[in-house]
Amino acid sequence: MAVVGGPRVEEMDMPSGSAGPRGVVASGARLDALDGLRALAVLGVLAYHAGVPGAAGGMFGVDVFFVLSGFLITRLLLAEHAAAGRIRLGRFWGRRARRLLPPLLLTVAGAMAYARWGGGGVSFSQVRGDALATLGYVANWRFVFSGQGYFQRYGAPSPLLHTWSLGVEEQFYLLWPLIVVGLARRGGAACVARWSAVGALCSAGLMALLYNVGVGESRLYYGTDTRAQALLVGAALAGLLAAGDEHRLLSWIHERSALLAWAAVAGLAWMFHAVGGATGWLYDGGFFVVALGAVVVLDSVVGQPQALLARTLSARPLVAIGRISYGVYLYHWPLFAWLDGARTGLAGWDLTGLRVAATMVVATGSYFLVERPIRQLGTRPALPRHRLRHPFVALGSTIAVSLGVVAATLPGVADAGASSLPAEPPPTTPAVSTRTLIVGDSMGLTLGIGLSYQSAEWGVTIVPGAWLGCDLDPNSTVEVMGVVSKAAQGCPQWRTTWASLVQKDDPDVVMLVLGRWEVLNHVYDGHWTHIGEAAWDAHLTSELDQAIDILSSRGATVVVTTLPYIQGNSEQPDGQPWDMNQPVRTDAYNAVVHAAATLRPATSKVVDLNALIDPDGHYTSSINGVRVRNSDDEHFSIAGGEYLRPFLLPELESLGTAHAESRAAALPRP
Repeated sequence: MAVVGGPRVEEMDMPSGSAGPRGVVASGARLDALDGLRALAVLGVLAYHAGVPGAAGGMFGVDVFFVLSGFLITRLLLAEHAAAGRIRLGRFWGRRARRLLPPLLLTVAGAMAYARWGGGGVSFSQVRGDALATLGYVANWRFVFSGQGYFQRYGAPSPLLHTWSLGVEEQFYLLWPLIVVGLARRGGAACVARWSAVGALCSAGLMALLYNVGVGESRLYYGTDTRAQALLVGAALAGLLAAGDEHRLLSWIHERSALLAWAAVAGLAWMFHAVGGATGWLYDGGFFVVALGAVVVLDSVVGQPQALLARTLSARPLVAIGRISYGVYLYHWPLFAWLDGARTGLAGWDLTGLRVAATMVVATGSYFLVERPIRQLGTRPALPRHRLRHPFVALGSTIAVSLGVVAATLPGVADAGASSLPAEPPPTTPAVSTRTLIVGDSMGLTLGIGLSYQSAEWGVTIVPGAWLGCDLDPNSTVEVMGVVSKAAQGCPQWRTTWASLVQKDDPDVVMLVLGRWEVLNHVYDGHWTHIGEAAWDAHLTSELDQAIDILSSRGATVVVTTLPYIQGNSEQPDGQPWDMNQPVRTDAYNAVVHAAATLRPATSKVVDLNALIDPDGHYTSSINGVRVRNSDDEHFSIAGGEYLRPFLLPELESLGTAHAESRAAALPRP
């Protein structure tokens, strides 16, 4: 996010003590206040990503950054145009590259290393694509088209997900100077201000229009066209200030500057505290309101550097954080992903403290050892040779990192878990193969893949019938990792679908593998409930009973499996496991499975998959050196299915023998 370390006054070719907009001297007080504003914005983002209570809207720090960026970049361009009558675009873009690329390359290299060796459950091939998009400054569109939602909690997020904002800003940095050149030649700063305001309104209107016709939130949140509103609001302020105080709107604002600024601070504080990203009205004008609040604060800080608000923002701790805020933003997200609760054993404030401390240390080192030395290359005319050594070392290290990133983004070895030697089948293969239909959710789907290898040698034929996202209560509302949505729709008509499968395949055994979705928080009978509460347990027991009745309708034995413990590669922002991954929920579901099976003892049997795959009574990823779970720490790996073959296949073959022989006897003889 470039604006966090956006252009400072010394980068704007304004000599010390020169008069800026509204006759204000380009003083350290103003710079300090802007750094303080940057600090509050980036701290809001950190609090949001750390799951700090009371920071539901911390992601609005990004919008504050956008406003600052639009203001400072436009102000820089207009100042150069006013002083020289032209804008040197090559110099502008070169300065931006020198400022932004070195820490970005370090971030990308670190993210690639994390994806390859960090054990975070993210796909290396996916992160490789994210890295290329980040280096091309199109990460926001990459995340739109790859379906990586910013507010989506299911699964491990990309360690480069936060670079969507860099994509938005760099696209702005590329195109906006060209537009400013044309507008400034045509009508000066006032023309820039006017068309910036028009553009901001169009961007906000487009977001509202797309939202109201049903376009997904990820497209609206990531889109350059829909998020440009905040950048253009900042640009409009820069144009107004450069044009002078004769504008009525600006004069009216300046007359009430202190009151409006503190009202804006209060409004922004409330939104940072209480308004989450899933709030619908944000896309119907809410983001525009945030941008307006930020620009009012910015105008007050720039115009009244000695006022209470500016002096408050100039507090030394805030200034220190503001000066390294670009690195803080870049490095915090990969570090937060690496320093998770599972790896550190910490949660809550302890984990937040560790993450923030690590981020500050890395960002500070990056600022003094890489960012500042490289940014100063070519800006000081005659440095002694011993002082040139350090910048060139930093430049060399940046080039080395660049080469490493290029190498890391080349196609690598596919992600693979440990595999096992196939279990030896029985000495003799049964004459009649037991036909086993597996139905249920993605746990059943992945289990069936591993079991099917060489299953015929065990006298079992696996018939796949499980789906991704199969919830027995598909019409319910659920909460998945903090996000409220409709229940999974993998098997919305499971009663008729399973009845058809039984009629078509006439299985000898049906294995029913469920539970992953049933342990979520559900709305039932108008109230939120979950597994372990009497009403939901009774409802779920009834649905499992119906499922057993349908699946055994042609004489098959129904094997209902317990649910293994799940760790998952995603946890709450504060390091705590999500509710759906809590062992107590798994135990409660497994109790319901046993209760449902006792209702039909003649046709159903429980197989304790939990005990087989988690023999020590807690989540297990590897048994005897065999990686039995996928990298998501949830589903079965192929090796896991192979590991379970000698435990499950003989039992399935035994349970289905009588029905299989009866079915075979009924077939016409050749």
